[in-house]
Amino acid sequence: MCFTSQDVNYLIYRYLEESDFKHTKFNLKNESALRIEDYNAADVPPGRLISLLQKALQYMELEKHANIEGTQNKCSAPFSIVGPTHQCEISHLLIEDKPKNSKKHKRDESPQISNKKDRREERRGPKDQQNRESRAKDTELGQDQFQINNGDNLDIDRVPLAEIPSTAASGNESGLTPAHQVSEDLTVLRGHEMEVYACVWNPVNNLLATGSRDSTIRIWNTDQLKGPEHKRSVVCRIDTRETEVPVTFLDWNHLGTQLAAGYYDGSGRVWTQNGELLYETQLHTAAVLAFKWGKKEKYLLSCSLDGGVILWDPQLNTKKVFNNHTVAVMDVAWKNKTTFATCSKDSKIVICDIEKEQPIMCYVGHTNEVNAIKWESNGNYLASCSDDCTAKIWSEKPNAIKTFRHDGKVFSIKWCPNPRRNTRILATVSFDLSVRLWEVNSGTCQHHFRFQDTVHSVAFTPDGTYIATACFDHTSKIFSVKTGALKKTTHNGGALFELDLKTAQSTERERKYKMASAVSNGTITLLDFPQ
Repeated sequence: MCFTSQDVNYLIYRYLEESDFKHTKFNLKNESALRIEDYNAADVPPGRLISLLQKALQYMELEKHANIEGTQNKCSAPFSIVGPTHQCEISHLLIEDKPKNSKKHKRDESPQISNKKDRREERRGPKDQQNRESRAKDTELGQDQFQINNGDNLDIDRVPLAEIPSTAASGNESGLTPAHQVSEDLTVLRGHEMEVYACVWNPVNNLLATGSRDSTIRIWNTDQLKGPEHKRSVVCRIDTRETEVPVTFLDWNHLGTQLAAGYYDGSGRVWTQNGELLYETQLHTAAVLAFKWGKKEKYLLSCSLDGGVILWDPQLNTKKVFNNHTVAVMDVAWKNKTTFATCSKDSKIVICDIEKEQPIMCYVGHTNEVNAIKWESNGNYLASCSDDCTAKIWSEKPNAIKTFRHDGKVFSIKWCPNPRRNTRILATVSFDLSVRLWEVNSGTCQHHFRFQDTVHSVAFTPDGTYIATACFDHTSKIFSVKTGALKKTTHNGGALFELDLKTAQSTERERKYKMASAVSNGTITLLDFPQ
């Protein structure tokens, strides 16, 4: 028997994920340096940690109450996995064939037990005795090898990520499970050393920015992927000293000349498309959850787990702090050049103006933390989603004008760009393993897409023709917004955290798109479609 501290951390991580404790899960993974991709091939069923604890409790109860003769005391005292040491209450409930005044025998002090043991040994053949000696030797060896040392394991071999090919072989000859296979029509970008959390296309060219847990940002020139490797991307590095500082958020300005990056340590930076650092500052005391350019592109707006919202002018290095929430602020969204919205774990949505000290309006209607907010392109409607299993639409009044319901917590939303005339389409993503497309005007669900695992992110093509999903089961799927038909499924070799879409080519006859996906194994996958 051999396991490591990271194996235990992974089981706890899975328990937190299955219980929807996403912030605690995120902190555990980063503080313990847990590499989720190391366990992608492990067939760990849901509820594994609870199952093991139940079995451990049963074993402890059996160990406490079993007698040498193979019988069991009938104890009436409760047995719990937490609380004080168990004390048996068996003085009046001993088994019938045991003398009432007898005491528990020690193995070496009972001649009767010794004789029984000798007779059993005689009945067992020498081969069985040899098997027992072999098992005892293995057990002793396993105990010697059991170590908990920052996740080091002397006994378990795992396939290094570098050995996983970028494309899957035909049939079963690849030696990879379906979860590790990568679709042949994908281009795989390698360079990051840890999970890739963010990816975003440049709005004016084919540069792709990706942010990783390894503290680096890479800006890939997807027009030169066939050239020398050093020309494929530039690396934006920071001085992380002893530990990595994951990149949590990326946002290009509308000219595509500057890239804003938020980090797990609460810092913010602005980089050029050539990888040069323009500005940096310490914004928060905890992880930055959003870091977005304003409509003027003079200001950047950030929010954090520390409950703060900060308006930053990077050129003048001036900051304005908005303290409208007392707990973690989950998202911010610009409405126009001066107005923005914030949402928080306090279940409130606050509308602010950068030139005013007090909020303009406060939307109250959600009954649990609000995870994300998005303005419609014209700024007339604000969409929100919450752990109360609903998404809501807000307008000029403080009460929601529409409410859409899921069977689980709703953690992501996206407006469909360029919808059909007189329609407004909103995508909602939920822990009930579904993505739904709602027609906001009528309040009806147009399409309901079901999945086998959690979907982390969705994105629309710029013309609103397709919607793509990034799933924890390593797949991305592309659906028609109009018909709901599944158009494409790709296998990416790891769990997907985020994806982004852009138009690659547009003519009167056809349009082609590029899709980039951020993968947990440290790669980025690219897909050109339709092909």
